[in-house]
Amino acid sequence: MNRNYIVLGLIIAVLLMGFGCTSQSNDSVGKTDNISGELYTPVEQTGIDLKQKGAEGKDVQVEVFTFRGNTECHSCITLGELTKNTINKYFANELKSGELTYEHLNVQDPRNRDIAVEYQVTGVSLQIGTTIDGVKTRENLQKVWYYLEDEQGFEDYLMPILQKRLRGELN
Repeated sequence: MNRNYIVLGLIIAVLLMGFGCTSQSNDSVGKTDNISGELYTPVEQTGIDLKQKGAEGKDVQVEVFTFRGNTECHSCITLGELTKNTINKYFANELKSGELTYEHLNVQDPRNRDIAVEYQVTGVSLQIGTTIDGVKTRENLQKVWYYLEDEQGFEDYLMPILQKRLRGELN
């Protein structure tokens, strides 16, 4: 019986390690720095200073980030590739104009500390920052993990979200 618990414990440990690279805070805007544990004021990361007019004349800037750690697993690499491919395929003009930016960042790199703190990132994730008339919202797209083995499903999930954000719609 003891051996069964050990085997079960090992199975759980392996599963947690497999999913461990995807752990992150569900709270996309917090007040505590995940790296140092100190209180902070979020840093405004606006990327390119070009502002485009979205729906109803709103100034809209959309930032897309895929965050990873020092060691990239298959899921981390796939998430970055699918995101980059979707953005390049459907949003080339928005990338060129600066209305949309995309970066694949190592959350453990000290150079990315401010952005990791701002997005409250502790692991691999796909995050969108949408600035509308100077007010920024951040969101963690957790459903992307369902589509890592389905490129068309991934595109069908991400594309309409980005289209809405670029129009200045948050719902």
